[in-house]
This record gives sequence, C-alpha cells and structure tokens, in this order.
Amino acid sequence: TEAFIWVGSVGGTSAGEVTYRAVGETASSQADLIFDTPADRYYNAGVAYLSGLTPNQKYLYDVRLNNRNFGSGSFRTSPQSVPGTFTVAVASCMDLNFDRTQNAWDSLLKKAPDLLILGGDNAYPNTTLSCMIWAEHLQQRGVEKFAKVIREVPTFATWDDHDFGPNNPAGGDYELHTREESQRAFAELFKGLPFAATQGIYYKFQWRDVDFFMLDNRYFRS
Repeated sequence: TEAFIWVGSVGGTSAGEVTYRAVGETASSQADLIFDTPADRYYNAGVAYLSGLTPNQKYLYDVRLNNRNFGSGSFRTSPQSVPGTFTVAVASCMDLNFDRTQNAWDSLLKKAPDLLILGGDNAYPNTTLSCMIWAEHLQQRGVEKFAKVIREVPTFATWDDHDFGPNNPAGGDYELHTREESQRAFAELFKGLPFAATQGIYYKFQWRDVDFFMLDNRYFRS
C-alpha cells in the first residue's frame, strides 16, 4: 500500500512533485518530493512517499522538478501478505570501466521481475569520499538500460567493497568518520529504504509473505 520514488539531481534542485495514478483510472494523486540534503551541496536527492495504494496494482507516475517535466515511469505494488509465487532479479558488479552499454539489463526486463535486489558493487567509486560515490552512482544511473529498469522495477540494495570503499578491505581498517561518509552517501543514493540503524545499512522488507534481510558485510566487517 506504499511506495517511494527517488529522484536525484544536480544544481541545487529543491522543489518537485510526483503525480501518479493506477492503470485504468483517470484520476491522479500528487506527492511532494522531499529534499533534505544541505543547501550548499551541488547534488541532492528527493523522495516522494506514496500511500494508500492498492496491492498488486500497476501505477504510472510523472516527475516534475522546478515546474518542468523530469521523467516518468511505472511500478507494480506488492501483493498482500499471502503465499504465492513471484520473481526476484539479483544483480551486482556494474563496472562502467568494463561495460558502459550493459545490454544485460534488456534481458533482465524481458523476465518481468517483480522486484530487483542490487547485491553490492552497484557502482565502482573505490573510495569513501561522498562526492566521488555520488558521481559514480549518477554515472551508473545514467546508463539508459539500467535507468529503464530502476524506473519500472521496485529496487532494493546493499553495498559491497567497491561502493563502500577501496577493493576488499576489512571494515575495521577505516576510521569511524570515514565509514560514516560512505554510509551517508549510500543512504542518500538509496533514500527511502528502511535502514534499521544509525551505523550500518542493514534492513529488512517484506514481499508477499517472504521476509528479506539485507545484510551489511562492510561497516562492521572486523
């Protein structure tokens, strides 16, 4: 009965809204995009929280930023918490240095998954600097085939080494403030996910009658 739409922007955007409606209906609803990143930041993220949705229903949505059309997409809500089959797509290791086209996303969409789990290395910043983490993730989301997937498939994510910091370190090698910078960037880039703690990015969610536990194997790796 709920969903959220994440919108990332550069250049200090601070106002926007999402208009949405169920397929087959003409009446639409509107939700404000909430931007709460610091005003002096060049890049920021906004989230529109949609409520009162019908389970197992497809919705269409349009995004406007500063009174201009920004983009559109669709999604289907989870069925109610009853047993039943559904399809989960799992992806990881999106290295733009290896492949900037990423045709595999076309194959994924053809399978029509109900949800997508990004299992880590969702970008390759290889640093704990939040500005670089943002830059790499925005480049990945600029890959049109990937962008089409996350505009249409409910997406959940955790991180691994390359989107947490350098290649395969032990979590204890980082000072706390360095880990916090990585966490802050990830939480902004995936704002709306129900992170369970102030330290670390683990959380859980439910789809149909299945509980998913998203683990964090980096923040407290030691």
